[in-house]
Amino acid sequence: MNNLTTFSRASQWQKLSSTFWKQPTCVRNFHVNDRLWKEKKSKKVSSDKIKDSEVYSDVLKKMESEMSQVHKKLEAGFKELALSPNQGVFNQLEKLSVYIGSSKKNSNEGQLLREVASLTKKSAQQLIIHPYEESYMKHVLKSLDESSLPIKASKTDSSTIMVVPQKTTQESRQRLAKELENHAKKSKDTVSVIRNDVKKAIAKYKKDRTWTTDDCYNAENHMQVIYKKSVSTLDTILSNVLKKVLNP
Repeated sequence: MNNLTTFSRASQWQKLSSTFWKQPTCVRNFHVNDRLWKEKKSKKVSSDKIKDSEVYSDVLKKMESEMSQVHKKLEAGFKELALSPNQGVFNQLEKLSVYIGSSKKNSNEGQLLREVASLTKKSAQQLIIHPYEESYMKHVLKSLDESSLPIKASKTDSSTIMVVPQKTTQESRQRLAKELENHAKKSKDTVSVIRNDVKKAIAKYKKDRTWTTDDCYNAENHMQVIYKKSVSTLDTILSNVLKKVLNP
C-alpha cells in the first residue's frame, strides 16, 4: 500500500513539474517559426521558369531578354573574328584600330583603318590600302602587323600597302583565342551589371513594400538561376568557337 501511495505521489509531482517548466507559448512559437524559416531558406529554385502571375515576372523576363541580347552580340562578334582567311577576313580590316603616334599610351585615341586610309579589293586574295596621309603609313603597317588577323601586309610603294590572307599559324590562332576570351569576359561583365541592376530593383521594391518579403526572396532566387544560366551559355559559346580556332 505504501509503495502504491509513493508511486502515485511521484507521478503527480512529475506531472506538476513538467507543467511548471513547460515553455511559454511565445517561446514555442518562436522556435517553430525559426525552424520553418530555415526550411524555406534551404529550398533552392531549381528552374528559371517564371509564371506570368508572379509580381516579379516582368522584371526577370526583361533581365532574360537583355542577357539574351548579350549572347547574340557575342556570337555575332565571334562569327566575324573567327573567320578563316578565305571567308571575308578583309571585312575585319575596316574595323582595325590604328594608333597615330609612337605608342598606344602616348598616341591619340585609336581610329578605324577606314578613317585613315582607303581600302580597295583588287581580287579575292588581295586588298590594296592607300593611307590618306604619308605620315600614316608606318602606323597603318604597325597596326596590320600587330593584329591577330591571318594576313600579310607589305609596302609596295610610298603610298600603297598590299594585304594578302595567309594560312593561320599556331601563334596567330593563340593570339586570336586570347582576343576571343577578352570579348567573352566583357560579355560576362555586362551580364553581371544587368544582374546587379535587377538586384537593386528588388531591394527597392522590398524597402518600399511594393513586393512582399516572400516575393522578393523568390525573385532573388530566380534572378540567380537566370544569371548562372547566362554565364554558362557564354562559356559554351566561347568553348565552341575556341575549338574551331585552335583545332581547325
